Amino acid sequence: MKRRTRTEMRKKRKMRTRIVVITALTAVVGLSTSAWAIASKAKEPVKSEVPLSSQKKVREVTLTASVANPTSTKATISKKQLISKEKIDELVIEKAKKEKLAKQAEVLAKQAEEQEEVARLEKISVDKAEKGEADKAKARKLAQVSANKAKQEEIDRIAAERADAPKQARIAENYKIAKASFDKAEEVKAANLAKTELDKLAKVEADRIAKVKTDSIAKVKTDEIAKKAEGNITKGDSTTKEKADKIAKIEADRIAKIEVDRLNKIEADRLAKKEAARLAKIEADRIAAEKGTNQTALEARIANYLNSSTNVTNVLNRAVALHGGNTSNNCVYFSSEVMRRMGVHVPLGTCNTRQYLSYLNANGWESNWNIKKLTPGSICFTTNDGGGYPTHTFVFMGWANSNYTLAYVADNQGSEVHVRDMRATYSTDKFAYFMHN
Repeated sequence: MKRRTRTEMRKKRKMRTRIVVITALTAVVGLSTSAWAIASKAKEPVKSEVPLSSQKKVREVTLTASVANPTSTKATISKKQLISKEKIDELVIEKAKKEKLAKQAEVLAKQAEEQEEVARLEKISVDKAEKGEADKAKARKLAQVSANKAKQEEIDRIAAERADAPKQARIAENYKIAKASFDKAEEVKAANLAKTELDKLAKVEADRIAKVKTDSIAKVKTDEIAKKAEGNITKGDSTTKEKADKIAKIEADRIAKIEVDRLNKIEADRLAKKEAARLAKIEADRIAAEKGTNQTALEARIANYLNSSTNVTNVLNRAVALHGGNTSNNCVYFSSEVMRRMGVHVPLGTCNTRQYLSYLNANGWESNWNIKKLTPGSICFTTNDGGGYPTHTFVFMGWANSNYTLAYVADNQGSEVHVRDMRATYSTDKFAYFMHN
C-alpha cells in the first residue's frame, strides 16, 4: 500500500511540473509572436485599398488644402508624429513585458528542474528503501530455507537411525560376543606369557638360591664327612680318603636338591597367587567396563595416550612431517599416526578420509551414527564433501556439556585437547558418525 501511494505521488508531481513548463513555454512563444507581428506592421508602409484614381484626387485635394491652409497641414504632421510615438511606446512596453515573461519562464523552468531533481532524489531514496526491504525479505527467506534444510537433515538422520536400529543391534551384539572372546583369548595369552616369564624368573632365582644353598650345605657336609673319615684313615691309605670324598659329594648333592625343590615350590606358590590376583582384577575391570560404557580396549588406550598434551604435540609434528611439512589438511595423518602408535597398522601413505575409511572397513571396523554412544577414544567423522567423503576426522575425548553439542576432541587443529562444536557452524562441519572396532 505504501509503495503504491508513493508511486502515485511521484506521478502527480511529475505531471504538475510538465504543466508548468508547457504553460511557461506557450506564454513565451505567444508573446514573441505578438511582438514580432507588431514590429513588422510598424515597419511596413500602410497599403490603401482606395483605387489609384481616387487616391490621386485625394492627394490633389490634400495638397490644395495644405497650400490654402498651412496651419492644418502642420497639425496633421504633429498628429502623425504623436501616433508614431505611441506605437514606439507600445513596442517598448511589449518588449518589457516579453522580457519579464521570459524571466518568469526561466524562473519557472529552474523551479521545474529543482522539483524534478527533488523528485529524482526522492525516487532514489524510495528505491533504496524498497531494495533494503527486498534484501531483508530475501535474507529472511534464505534463513528459513536453511532452517528447513537443517530440520529435514535431522529428520532424515533420525529416520535412518531408526530404520537401521535392528541392524545396529545385531552388529552390537555380534561385536559384544566377538569382543568377549577376543578379550578372553587375550587374557589367556597374557596369562600364559606371564606364567612363562614367571617360571623363567623363578627358575633363575631358584637356581641361584639353590647354588648358594648347595655350595653351603655341600661345604658343611664335606667338612663333616672329611673329619669323620679322617679318623678312620691310616697312614698312606689314599683310597679310603677318595671314597670318603665321593660319598660326601653325593650326600651334599642330595641335600641341595631337596632344598632347591622346597624353595621352588615356595616361590611358585607365591607367583601363582600374585598372578591369580592380577587376572581377577583384569576380569573385574572388564566386567565393570562392559556394564558402565561401550568403550573398547583400543579406545581406552587412545584416550589415555592423547590426554597428554606432549603426546598430542608429538603426533601433530609427525603428521606435518608425513605431509611433507604442510601444516594444513593433516587430520587423517594425525588420526592414522595415533592408530599406528596403538598397534593398528594403518599404511603410512593414508592421506584422506576415503583411504582411511577403506582401510577401517576392510579390517572389520563398524560405523555408528548415535552421538550418545560416543566414548573417549572414538574415531569420529563429519558430514561428506562434494566427493561423497567426510570433510574431517578427529578423536572424541569427552563431553564439554550435557546436551551432546560441545565435545573435547584431539586432532590436527590444536596442540592439546580442545573444545569442538558437534553441530554445523561457520567454522566446523557437523558430526556424522564414528568408527569402532
